[in-house]
Amino acid sequence: MRRMRSKPEQAGATVLEYAILLAVLAGVGVAAVTVLGTNLDDMITTIASKIPGLTAGIGST
Repeated sequence: MRRMRSKPEQAGATVLEYAILLAVLAGVGVAAVTVLGTNLDDMITTIASKIPGLTAGIGST
């Protein structure tokens, strides 16, 4: 049985496709962390504002 070899153009396209996929996934990951981080910061600030004495130092990064 003969194995079929891929053409160099096909291998290059595959690498390019993986690179694009990785870039898209990285972008989605950054966006998700940004949104979740902002929501988490808001939630912590809201909770801390309801507890007396805990608001000092919150959000002062």
